[in-house]
Amino acid sequence: MKVIITTHARVRMKERGISQREIEECVFRPEKTHKESESIRRFQKSFAYGTIEVVAEIRSHHFIVITTYPL
Repeated sequence: MKVIITTHARVRMKERGISQREIEECVFRPEKTHKESESIRRFQKSFAYGTIEVVAEIRSHHFIVITTYPL
């Protein structure tokens, strides 16, 4: 599956100091997941500096990242 990052998510990544590598780690190797709806998932993963959450839509073998933030 491919990760596609929306413009909104890219702005939030920059504001919050979250890298694309961290987004991909969170989506592909999450510690926790939460199903919001049939297509929306929340992925959580801890890093040395803290935990992040990534909200993504799963569509046609793609993860479309909507937003990301630290917890």
